[in-house]
Amino acid sequence: MATHQKKHIQKKQSKFVEFTTRSEEENEEYGEIIGAKGSDARFEVCIISSNINVIAKARGCLIKGPRKRKILKGSIVLLQRDHSFTAEDKYFIIHVYEKDEVHKLEKMNELKKSVTNNYDNDNIGIDLNEDDDELDDNFIANI
Repeated sequence: MATHQKKHIQKKQSKFVEFTTRSEEENEEYGEIIGAKGSDARFEVCIISSNINVIAKARGCLIKGPRKRKILKGSIVLLQRDHSFTAEDKYFIIHVYEKDEVHKLEKMNELKKSVTNNYDNDNIGIDLNEDDDELDDNFIANI
């Protein structure tokens, strides 16, 4: 009698998702999305460890189905490199990290920014000598 009710019952999927990190055995690397390239789920990604820009394609389950994710500019992603028979390596986006997951990665020291600030803010463009005071006094005296 009540067989039609079974059609409407859906299996509830658990909301617990395992936290994924990079594994070197599977050729995985962290990257940051620079921008979208076309409408076929291709993105320009900067690999964080080597600071190289590559084109990566999003995996199907990230862009289709009930668990699809929005991939925005500046998002941190997990890339997998595919060594195929072509001359160039292909990259695939296999996971998109949320803000709290990015903070966990930073605490675990998984994300290491390769771009560092090599400038000293106090001495930009100034060559400090020991005789600077004498030079300033002589300069002012000659005016």
